[in-house]
Amino acid sequence: MIIGFLLVILLIYTGIYPLLALIYALKGSSNKYREVRAKDNSSIACVITAYKDWEIAASLIRSIQKQSYRNFQIYLVADNCQEFVDISNHEQLTVIQTETPLNSKIKSIQLAVENFKISHDAVLILDPDNLLHSHSLENLVDSFEQGFNVVQGQRVAKNLDTKIAALDALGEIYYNFNQRLAPFVAGSSATIAGSGMVIELKLFLNYLKLFDDESGVVLAEDKLLQMFVIQQGERIAYKEDALIFDEKSTTGAQVQKQRTRWLKSYFDHIDDAFSLMRVCLSEKNYQGAFFSLMISTPPFIILVALMLVSGLLALIFAPQYLIGVGLSLLLFILSWVFALYFSHAPTVIWQAIPWIPVFMARQVLSLLGFGKAKTDFLATQHTLYLEIEDVWKSRKTHFKHLNTLK
Repeated sequence: MIIGFLLVILLIYTGIYPLLALIYALKGSSNKYREVRAKDNSSIACVITAYKDWEIAASLIRSIQKQSYRNFQIYLVADNCQEFVDISNHEQLTVIQTETPLNSKIKSIQLAVENFKISHDAVLILDPDNLLHSHSLENLVDSFEQGFNVVQGQRVAKNLDTKIAALDALGEIYYNFNQRLAPFVAGSSATIAGSGMVIELKLFLNYLKLFDDESGVVLAEDKLLQMFVIQQGERIAYKEDALIFDEKSTTGAQVQKQRTRWLKSYFDHIDDAFSLMRVCLSEKNYQGAFFSLMISTPPFIILVALMLVSGLLALIFAPQYLIGVGLSLLLFILSWVFALYFSHAPTVIWQAIPWIPVFMARQVLSLLGFGKAKTDFLATQHTLYLEIEDVWKSRKTHFKHLNTLK
């Protein structure tokens, strides 16, 4: 009886948390900058980690070279790429081709840092399939120079060409709104998206020390980074008008492989999230504790499974809990609707909603791949070789609410 009651409370919390964060955020911004840096025109190291295929990064490099902000250096690490990297020489581009396969994103990042030409002020981590809007770097640096040592840009879909891609983008919209924008505006920290984030160099170097003796597969360097940042008493800023376009999965097989990595990383680090919560509470860092609670929330597929199983058990053994389970499901659905509405989600994403069961089925199958994830970091294969001009032309109407972008 007590276990059932606690489970219902957990389900209601997971449904109501996004709505409470939204209400708190809409009441007004607690988003005060820290002390402004004495230095401006910060030097940014743009680190791109390419695995097996470097050609997908060529479009990203061109989008960086067209940035309105000019004080940057690009470091492309080509790991296990069979073909020689053939990119036209540019004084702001450094290509690092590994002699032996690293088979690790974190090792590629470490190699890039070892080859920095100067002591940069901050590092921007990018995946090879990303593309940057022409003002993205300028907008990220703006928050960095206002005193935030970690700034996450808004990762958005590069492609919406299939129902699967649209649903993948739907999930990103939810996280952007409920775990990045709303918590940050409410005074807490945004979660890190895995790419498109600027980190102050000294802080980043201290983070990399965590992996000095690491020899296995690291699936969740982004989760480890965000917990490390919070442990240091820092706050992760969110820059909504710094658009980082990201390739979305176009097939069920891609979703299954990607979710295997994500789901396993959640279970691998759930204890770390609770440990961080205890530390933050002991230090009276309540914003950090809230962040820890937020990242400890189970993935959607687990939540939905809990709701369905709880509903069935309540129907059979404890009908008094049906109202609580139903309320949690209603709040959960409303949190998605509000995220899509306030994020100005394009019509194509709303139209993909009936396909959610297919998307969820692939996530269930992804649970079967945990064994492989122990020896393979399950890199996503990229297939869309697009230029930023083409992507922006097709998607610019979706960002009319961001008045600073043209």
